[in-house]
Amino acid sequence: MSKMVLDLNDFPKGWELAGRGERALSDVSASALDWGWRTGYYAVFQTRAPGDIPIVLATISNYISFYPKENISKVFDAPQTTATTERLSDPAIGERSQATKLTDSLGGVTYEIEFIKNGVYSALRGLGNIDYELLKDLARKASNKPLFLPDPLPPPPTRPSPASSAGVSPGATPREVIGTPTSATSPSPTPTATPLDCKLSMVSHKAQKNKYGWLELIGEVQNNNPVQAKSVQIYITYRDAVGSLVDSGSTYADPSDILPTDRAPFKTTLSDTAKVTQVKAYELRVGMRSENFDTIRCLEIYKGTVG
Repeated sequence: MSKMVLDLNDFPKGWELAGRGERALSDVSASALDWGWRTGYYAVFQTRAPGDIPIVLATISNYISFYPKENISKVFDAPQTTATTERLSDPAIGERSQATKLTDSLGGVTYEIEFIKNGVYSALRGLGNIDYELLKDLARKASNKPLFLPDPLPPPPTRPSPASSAGVSPGATPREVIGTPTSATSPSPTPTATPLDCKLSMVSHKAQKNKYGWLELIGEVQNNNPVQAKSVQIYITYRDAVGSLVDSGSTYADPSDILPTDRAPFKTTLSDTAKVTQVKAYELRVGMRSENFDTIRCLEIYKGTVG
């Protein structure tokens, strides 16, 4: 299956491989299992800003999945439940294709291109500072990979019992995955009380100014899930002395895919010095991405001050 997804040679200079591997049962939604999902593979690539500050600018993920032929079209027809969708022009790839712009509640934009070829479902998803023309070019390259369904298909995976289900809500609508309750482990944040949590915690965080007068936020995230957390993202809100919004943004943990109980650092920089002088406080939230690239956000808000 590894030859059915993009590799680094398909990308222009400046991109790097962030992770790849066989998809686990916990990666997919309950709806995907209902449609007969059997197995799959993924590869994630990212590009960073030049210079000494290794900020992730954009991430492109390529996923493939095997479904029974009679059910594969259901993946296309499933509604996106946690994002505002805007259908783009059909890229005309494979036997069926579609392109979508997804905007989540925090304003984060994902571009998605899906297609079916030779019975294999393939999706490319770009997040961050994405060149959509590059994404379309990569989708065409992905369609030229040796895509085929094995005959016979692998048997359906064994579903976890409800008590041990890893983040799949039995009441979730198609394409939606939510987390289960847990408590924050960091002593520094002031969490917001919530019935939901995606089992990611902010272990530490701090603000500092560098020699250019830019504001750097540095911290570390821990994955408390029993499975790998993928595309772990940190959402940042900067506020002034009276709590008004100055700026907002997001960055990824490095690496963005975190193994169970492991930690990963993050760093983001606000380089607009006019805004830096206004910032007196910040708020952080952690999130990750589901199999269908819906945002799964932890509801805890981690707060800090800027001296």
